[in-house]
Amino acid sequence: MTIPPPPPPPASAGPSTPLRAPPTSTTLVTPAAFVTQPAAGAPLPRALSTSAPVAALASPLAGIFINQQVPLVLTLNPPNYTQWRTLFEVTFAKYGVTDHIDAPPPAAPEYWLQDDAHIVSWLYNRVSPEIFGLVHQRNATASSIWASIATLFLENAEHQVVFLATEFRRIDQGAGSVIQYFARLKDCADRLADLGEPVSDRDQVLNMFRGLAPRLQYAIPILTMQRPLPSFLSCRAFLLLEESRHTAHNDGFETALHAARHNAPPGFGGANSSGGGSGGQPSGGGHSQNSGGGNGYRNGRGGGSKGKGKAPTSGSYGGANHTSGSSSAPRPPTPSSAPWTGMVHAWAMPWRPHAPGSGILGPRPGAPPFAGAATHHGAPSAPPYYGAPYNYGTTVPYGAPATPAQQPNGPAWDQSALIQALNAMAPPSSAPQAGGGWYLDTGATSHMTSSSGMLSSARPVFSSRIVVGDGSSLPVSHTGHAHLPTTTNPLALNSVLVCPNLIKNLISVKALTRDNPINVEFDHLGFSVKDRQTRTEILRCDDDGDLYLVTAPVVHHNLTVATVDLWHQRLGHPGRDALQTTLRQASPQTSTGPAHTCTACQLGKHTRFPFSDSAHVSYFPFQLVHCDLWTSPVISNSGCKYYLVILDDYSHFVWTFPLRHKSDTLPTLRTFQTFIQRHFNLQILTLQTDNGREFDNLSTRAFFASQGIVLRMSCPYTSPQNGRAERILRTINDTVRSMLTHASMPLTFWVEALNTATFLVNRRPCKPRSHHTPFFLLYGIDPDYSQLRVFGCLCFPNTAATAIHKLAPRSTPCVFLGYSPDHKGYRCLNRDTGRVLISRHVFFDENQFPYRSTPAPIPPPPDDDLFHTPPTSSSPLHHQPMAGTPPVPEPPLPDLPSSPAPSHTSPGSTRLPAPPQAPPPPSPPPVATPPATKHHMITRSKNGIFQPNPKYAHLTTTSSISPIPKTVRTALHDPVWLTAMQEEFGALTKNRTWTLVPRPPGANIVTGKWLFRHKLKSDGTLERYKARWVVRGFSQRPGIDFDQTFSPVVKSATIRAVLAIAASRDWPVRQMDVNNAFLQGFLNERVYCQQPAGFVDAAHPDHVCLLDRSLYGLKQAPRAWFERFGAFIRTLGFTAARSDPSLFILRRADSTAFLLLYVDDIVLTASSTALLQQLQQRLLSEFSMKDLGPLHYFLGIRVTRSSSGFFLSQHKYAEELLDRANMSQCRSAPTPVDTRAKLAAADGAPLADPSEYRSLVGALQYLTMTRPDLAYAVHQACLYMHDPREAHLALVKRILRYLRGSAEHGLHLHRSTALDLVAYSDADWAGCPDTRRSTSGYAVFLGDALISWSSKRQPTVSRSSAEAEYRAVANVVAECCWLRHLLGELHVDLPKATVVYCDNISSVYMAANPVHHRRTKHIELDIHFVREKVALGALRVLHVPTTQQFADLMTKGLPTAAFEEFRSSLCIRPPDAQTAAGCQRKPDG
Repeated sequence: MTIPPPPPPPASAGPSTPLRAPPTSTTLVTPAAFVTQPAAGAPLPRALSTSAPVAALASPLAGIFINQQVPLVLTLNPPNYTQWRTLFEVTFAKYGVTDHIDAPPPAAPEYWLQDDAHIVSWLYNRVSPEIFGLVHQRNATASSIWASIATLFLENAEHQVVFLATEFRRIDQGAGSVIQYFARLKDCADRLADLGEPVSDRDQVLNMFRGLAPRLQYAIPILTMQRPLPSFLSCRAFLLLEESRHTAHNDGFETALHAARHNAPPGFGGANSSGGGSGGQPSGGGHSQNSGGGNGYRNGRGGGSKGKGKAPTSGSYGGANHTSGSSSAPRPPTPSSAPWTGMVHAWAMPWRPHAPGSGILGPRPGAPPFAGAATHHGAPSAPPYYGAPYNYGTTVPYGAPATPAQQPNGPAWDQSALIQALNAMAPPSSAPQAGGGWYLDTGATSHMTSSSGMLSSARPVFSSRIVVGDGSSLPVSHTGHAHLPTTTNPLALNSVLVCPNLIKNLISVKALTRDNPINVEFDHLGFSVKDRQTRTEILRCDDDGDLYLVTAPVVHHNLTVATVDLWHQRLGHPGRDALQTTLRQASPQTSTGPAHTCTACQLGKHTRFPFSDSAHVSYFPFQLVHCDLWTSPVISNSGCKYYLVILDDYSHFVWTFPLRHKSDTLPTLRTFQTFIQRHFNLQILTLQTDNGREFDNLSTRAFFASQGIVLRMSCPYTSPQNGRAERILRTINDTVRSMLTHASMPLTFWVEALNTATFLVNRRPCKPRSHHTPFFLLYGIDPDYSQLRVFGCLCFPNTAATAIHKLAPRSTPCVFLGYSPDHKGYRCLNRDTGRVLISRHVFFDENQFPYRSTPAPIPPPPDDDLFHTPPTSSSPLHHQPMAGTPPVPEPPLPDLPSSPAPSHTSPGSTRLPAPPQAPPPPSPPPVATPPATKHHMITRSKNGIFQPNPKYAHLTTTSSISPIPKTVRTALHDPVWLTAMQEEFGALTKNRTWTLVPRPPGANIVTGKWLFRHKLKSDGTLERYKARWVVRGFSQRPGIDFDQTFSPVVKSATIRAVLAIAASRDWPVRQMDVNNAFLQGFLNERVYCQQPAGFVDAAHPDHVCLLDRSLYGLKQAPRAWFERFGAFIRTLGFTAARSDPSLFILRRADSTAFLLLYVDDIVLTASSTALLQQLQQRLLSEFSMKDLGPLHYFLGIRVTRSSSGFFLSQHKYAEELLDRANMSQCRSAPTPVDTRAKLAAADGAPLADPSEYRSLVGALQYLTMTRPDLAYAVHQACLYMHDPREAHLALVKRILRYLRGSAEHGLHLHRSTALDLVAYSDADWAGCPDTRRSTSGYAVFLGDALISWSSKRQPTVSRSSAEAEYRAVANVVAECCWLRHLLGELHVDLPKATVVYCDNISSVYMAANPVHHRRTKHIELDIHFVREKVALGALRVLHVPTTQQFADLMTKGLPTAAFEEFRSSLCIRPPDAQTAAGCQRKPDG
């Protein structure tokens, strides 16, 4: 039934909070949502009257109409308890009365009882009379009524689960609709969920496939091949659409034929419109005028636009510069190419009329079959095949009556031709097949065929279609590749589309010439295919038909075949690829076409074909059962030599039956079939076995036929076809062998071990079944593991009932032999009497094993390989290990009763060395090392072939990026990574990095590895593939192969200062990158390393590399490179700055140059372009490096230069960081931190995985190189790296949310005319809640450019705010002193003193007042330091109002308005922002 949406709540209903608070001794307050204002003079409501008694309160639930909230009456037939309960639970939560159902108070007040009575009336009101008669009670509470209703529907849950689970697997669609079928499945699944046995979405989908109607079963492969498997609702939507299309398809053809009687609209392919033939003579009336048309020497297809294959624009049907005969007739939609829709055009222009029989898709009518285009009342033509899209271009809805069109000027429809065309485009089951010939088509965009049998490799597709000239589309079922034979090498036909509805096989001329180095020339007799370079003709096809038919090349077969076969014999019968390669190299004139089948090769080199993975999926138990028989080399104590294994493919539940004779197989199968019928009410549908005679005989086949069981057998000597049974045999036998060895028991106990192993395997998680246990999948309940014990251990069963007298022992030592299949107890062997006792009163000592201390030696049979499974069988009766086990002691249903014969086995002559004869300390038998690959497929790599296969070369596109290989072997097989490795090795060799020497005895050989990465451009596109051979420096020993390792890198403040100077002086700035920088340094120590993997010298494979130059990964590599570069740069006249050793300065008269070195990245600027170019040439002559042009991307920072200065942005890095944190689509925040107090170290619960927090905070630290607005927030997050908690992670997420809205912001280094140094300093006194230490912050400007900033917690506690502020001043003074020294080395004149602005007056006074105060003695050093600089005139400390203290951004969270103002003052803006007057920071006065 359809449930209408509930109406809005009445005025008395409020939000989802409790409707009424309990009354107190003070004023009672009722929420405003439930109280109406009384009229003037009216008495006050009870809820507001403090004098009214509590019992007189009006319940807020009184005004709620439950029929509107729960419009569903609970009934027994059909049961709708799930929907009814859901509606009530939503209502309870909506009005805040859930506690009346879940947890009623023991002593409820009167107002609570009043509300409870209302809820009881709700429940009585929404149940049927029969349910009311069962659950009504006197003085009942809502909780008891609710429980009674639940018991009514959920009692006997176990029996209901069994019934519903069986019913769920029996539901079939039959003749019903998809909606009805899915509703039945969903209802049954919901009822199981109510009983505590929910059915997963995947199981619902798989069970739905089982019962799907035959008319829709074609959709099962389409849905199952999707990854991941579609959900239940997604399948419903898909099948509902297919059902509607199927219904519409059945009614479409008659309408289309009726519409075919109408006249075609004039101007659409008629005499007044342009057109062209299909590569043949012009037909249909019409020629091309002022439009693209022909190809080659013959008339091609007409079109409405210039060029080949272009679709006409909207409204221009028939050709350019032509007009339609009637402007009032509606026009059909223009066929157009839409790559994103998965459709491919068969013709790229309108379909014009042809003579009957001349069309590629069969006979064509005199005008395009757009029935709806003839008149406003015509119905559109039916789809030409099942599932085709409808023609939505018509103006009349589908199914409108069709009336003849009044257009006397247009030609009449050819009804017979249209019928033939529609028949040709019928569903695939009735479509005629195309002939074997190919036809060239200049209008087709892809190769097309109707049969996948013409392809060498075909794969199915599900979303592609071919758009034909009338605008309709045809389905594409497969795609693959083919070859076109020529007199020389065959031509490749790539990406051929298979469309069963085609009548002709089409070759796209465009695709043919694109994929092959050929040209195609057309003439009046046919066409020629010529080599593009040599212009030699490789194929000539002549035909007198209307189309360009591809005919077989003229080849002298006798000579060619004889020649190829003779060479094949001369070369010793090589493979086809080796033969063709040899013939091309040794005798180019010899054809390399296919030779005759060589009988000698088939007899001498025939191999088995590889096995593919099984695609079968079972949807319910016993749909497919695997069976096998295994032979034991040892006869058991009970006389069994075989055992039969039966495996259910759906649940992977396994049964094993020990047998004395092979002839016992059939009786055991009959017993098993009876067991299945009685206990599960199911039948075995299919039985998969090997080719053993115990299954392939008249009696067994007659039994299977009588039961309707389909017998599937593997081919003789092909055991892998019964792979599931063979694998479970191995699992069982491995378990049996391990248990016998661990307990040191004789091999004659293999039957007892087999039963125990089967029992345990059924209770172990199964990986192919989502780690569910087979026991759970079959019985629906979880197994009980509490009663499991170690097989073969010492046990003491209770024997009091059989004691001789009252003083006799009450137990006896026994050996635990497993679990009884017929009892809920344990099987215990008394070794003294040989009897097996069954008891549930057993005490176990799982650390003692009787057969270890007193072994019973049994001589192993000769050449016995117990429980071993060889790769393949040697005879049809040869079988392998398996899996199976009878019932359990604890489950309600037994697995299967055992047969009277003790245990069973299966035939097979597979063996493995017998376990040791119970040695005193048991040791497991030796296990053979498995081969490298477990499959038997003969691959190219197994044959030593590692070159890429040429026939798959077309699958690689230039637009795809090859992923980073995980192993060297993978990289060596990838052409792009192999090239990168060869370039790296070539650079190492060219640089003479090492010398190959014999391995010195006792020398420390440093190992190495290949590292691979994609080097990207600033816009994120791929620049190149980079492979690097690095050594593992951690294996170096100090003092032996390395000494000093430190290497300086340029500071970020130095980089910004140099760029600010270059911007103010308008100097050119260039960027250079050193190739293999670390390879340029020389080593002073003797270091040996291994040869690079994949490039080992074949003549000296045991030699090692004595390094002459440094390598990446060596501890001294950075320092060696820096010393080498520094030594050379000094020869050019540069000097290293003392303020920053990575800054090199050149001063020649009036010429100046600065060079910044950051490992292998160089930034070079000079006062003149000539000097800059001269320095670049000198560097390029000494080192292998690249000139990257003007500075644009340095250290992950995008640098943009304009007339106003430099703009530094890390936009790309910020977006990558957001993607890494899965917050690229989060809602942005206006500020990175709120204005509340700072976080404490113990706020929130500790993070389960602190590594993610540390990784994100570390990445944010790098972002502060260009984002001073993040400095304070990131500094706060860094304080808790040692023990991050939930509150700290919330802070990081707040930063990322702010970054989401300001990722494009960057730092603007303004061009300034005056380079003066100005600083702002601030402190947040005692802001840390844990240590009460203060936070210092400063910002330093050079002219109008911000070049240095900091946010840092002070190292000590300050006793006053003045002290904290003064320490902050001392920090910024120290930074300014360093910057002044740096600018002095950069030859920047600073005539003015540096001004430090501070908003604390006491700090300003202490900086200028020479008198010492007692309260400042403990900061005396800072006072002396600052006062000395002030006295020397190097700096001044001035006061600034707090509203203009920009350093506040570095010490605390600010409101949004203040934050945005200060952020703008710090020159942080988006790239497109325009600043008219730069950053105005200095305060007035």
